[in-house]
Amino acid sequence: MNERQQRDRTHLPLSVRMALRSCFWALVTCLSLATSSAFAQAPTLAIPDSPESPVAVRPLDFSPPSYFLLLREDTRQIVFSPLRWEERTWKKAGLGVGAVAILMLVDGRIKDVTRENASPETSRLSRAVQPFGSDYSWAVLGTFYGAGELMNNERASAVAKDGLTSSLIAAGLITPAIKAITGRSRPSQSEDENLFFIGGQSFPSGHTTQAFAVASVIAAHYDSAWVDAIAYGMAGLVGYARMEQDAHYASDVIAGAIIGIAVGRSVVRLNNERRGVRVQPTISSNGGAGLAVRLDLSTLRRRQVHEH
Repeated sequence: MNERQQRDRTHLPLSVRMALRSCFWALVTCLSLATSSAFAQAPTLAIPDSPESPVAVRPLDFSPPSYFLLLREDTRQIVFSPLRWEERTWKKAGLGVGAVAILMLVDGRIKDVTRENASPETSRLSRAVQPFGSDYSWAVLGTFYGAGELMNNERASAVAKDGLTSSLIAAGLITPAIKAITGRSRPSQSEDENLFFIGGQSFPSGHTTQAFAVASVIAAHYDSAWVDAIAYGMAGLVGYARMEQDAHYASDVIAGAIIGIAVGRSVVRLNNERRGVRVQPTISSNGGAGLAVRLDLSTLRRRQVHEH
């Protein structure tokens, strides 16, 4: 088999790759468009003849100084959140740690099964979806941000801001710190799945962390089962791709998914507490001044869901 034939077997045709990317960008744009009317129709409560008229405030300014302060505060809240955990939260964390520990006992077998079922088709799939845990994920967030700014869609903008913050905390801070501590060897580097503390980079999976951080933010902002299925489904494929490529064990992938989801949902909850109510001045038809209180009811409902 010559080099070109080998290349054709391990890569999706260019036309197929372009079609997949076009469909995904179209989906992201549709998600942004679908929610623009929800914010445009948010109810307004006018309070006439107020003595003061504060300047209108747009929640969560994305300018570098303001965003840096937001990122710092979210990072502090998440890093020190275990100090405020209640018993229920500690139990959930324990279940997550237990699931990862159990998977470590069968990592070798899962690796063998994945290798046995590998094929040119699974290799092409892995190559196509893996970038959604790295470069493509940033492009997705950029698309949401662009849609939010161009169409004044606050929900799309919130996805971009929360997704960026979640990615920086989960994939840029927490996962690298755990990698440095555990030092686990990758499956491609050794047949022994229990090699820790040797400077390896296997545990947890950074690509999976990134993919699930973005997916959890999208799912948290869009109350739709099919959005959840697409977002988490794509993130799950990223995890599978990393296993199929012999870059990570199953426990690495699950640990990355847990970190990404936990951080993503926490960032959305924290930042939603800074959203939901907007106060701006109004002038009535008879010349009286007042305040308009704009309530984003969908945001308030999502906050109640997260709190309970």
